[in-house]
Amino acid sequence: MHISVKEYHSLTYSISGAVRIPGKYEMKSTTTILDLIAKAEGVVSESGKIAYIMREGSQLRSEKSGNIAEPRRVNLKKLLDEGDMSHNVVLESGDSIYIPFSKMLNQSDSKVYVSGKVEKPALYDHQPGLTALSVCLMAGGFAKSAAPNRTTIVRMENEEQIILKVDLDEVVKGRGVDMPLQPGDRIHVPESWF
Repeated sequence: MHISVKEYHSLTYSISGAVRIPGKYEMKSTTTILDLIAKAEGVVSESGKIAYIMREGSQLRSEKSGNIAEPRRVNLKKLLDEGDMSHNVVLESGDSIYIPFSKMLNQSDSKVYVSGKVEKPALYDHQPGLTALSVCLMAGGFAKSAAPNRTTIVRMENEEQIILKVDLDEVVKGRGVDMPLQPGDRIHVPESWF
């Protein structure tokens, strides 16, 4: 009897924020958040103590409410500092992980504002590596009536207001490019037309 592998599918994950080498990584087997952090060569000393995990595609919808599920929070302090492996979450292919920088890096006047159909619209501290999707995760994720495919970013450049469009649906599915944010950006997630 002869067995051969005709096709091999690697598992893809992305990690951004306070890690040494953020980006997309392909892994050959089941991966935990600790494995992915190690692949990204660890967290930087200014990393925050929480990681956010966003699931790809239809897995984002909460079965209870029908809303897009709030990102899962992982206590990095317990995992990395205390070695509590109960916080070493097993990831699914397509997961996006965001690790914020600690508050000490934030400047009091460098904020971004998230409005519209997110669970917690508010002002958030701008941090290096912050993107449109990651700030929406920090804002609790998208509401059921959200249209993340029509997200806009209002930005001031040279005393002129510009409007940037980003399709966060495509970003979540791994087919779009997330938009890095600048201090003062205003992100708006509109309501769905349907």
